[in-house]
Amino acid sequence: MFPVHDPDRGGAVVGFVGRTLAQGPDVPKYLNSPQTVLYSKSRLLYGLGAAPTRDALAAERCRCWSRGPLDAIAVTSATTTGGAACTWVGVAPSGTALTAGQVAALSGHAGPLVERGVVVAFDADPSGRHAAVRGYDLLRAASAWPAAAVLPDGRDPASLAQHDGPAALGRLLDAAAEIPLVDLVIEEHLASWAGRLHWAEGRTGALRDAAAIVAAIPPEQVARQVLRLADRLELDPATVTAAVLEQVSSSADRDMPAPRAVPHPARTPTEPVLPVELARADYPGPLRLYRATRTEADTDLVTRQPPTARLGTAAGLSTARGRHAPRASRTGR
Repeated sequence: MFPVHDPDRGGAVVGFVGRTLAQGPDVPKYLNSPQTVLYSKSRLLYGLGAAPTRDALAAERCRCWSRGPLDAIAVTSATTTGGAACTWVGVAPSGTALTAGQVAALSGHAGPLVERGVVVAFDADPSGRHAAVRGYDLLRAASAWPAAAVLPDGRDPASLAQHDGPAALGRLLDAAAEIPLVDLVIEEHLASWAGRLHWAEGRTGALRDAAAIVAAIPPEQVARQVLRLADRLELDPATVTAAVLEQVSSSADRDMPAPRAVPHPARTPTEPVLPVELARADYPGPLRLYRATRTEADTDLVTRQPPTARLGTAAGLSTARGRHAPRASRTGR
């Protein structure tokens, strides 16, 4: 049984996590206390509220996010090689997948993640990799760029320390600082295209998928990922760079605020609408080419002639008709 401490309550024990010693088909690996008002699983981390962990984090030890209490204990017990940058402190979720509330708790009680960073060390199995990818999305939302501890297949931090010794786990954690977690995230995205990478269309789709991730990482990490993608997809680095730049441009366009709509003045019910206005894209707008009310002083909108010109034309037509009309008989016949 492992006690879970709440750092917001002075390190008081608010729940427990149990670990089975003999796994079976109907036996869970971990069993947690039920959710209560005090035991809020979505915001608590095992190891964060205990006094030794708080003291170690205050001393600016390196933080490692693991999957379970035994993994967190193994990380904290790992021995580092001489000259290592720091010693390690392990924390783990208690009964849930990684949540935004737990990320906020670690950043708030252990120093800003954006400044001090964190290493993610989850199991080397599909569920562990999925948890690591979810952790990347949550940590990136907190402006943190985590590193990844690449564990051997079938191992977690606890089993690695048990079989190979705490020093082996310490060496793996020390090397993790050079491996960004985004490496694993990109590999997981490429794995979804595995059956189509031998076709050009599949490689193009995989590149577009991965380029969207690369476009969001810090600039100093982009060149490394471009070379990795070019090698992985057998593409020219210039092609990969162009795909990343296209994603950066698309992201900038999405982030650009929409133009403000300018309200148009209301049209009076009695004012007629001209066909030329209906043809305009911004109808009904304040700009009009011609006035809609026809008066004697206005230009005629049909013939583009003033009213006097129309009268003159009408008079000329009448005169012409008068010349060709038959003369009336003088005798009245």
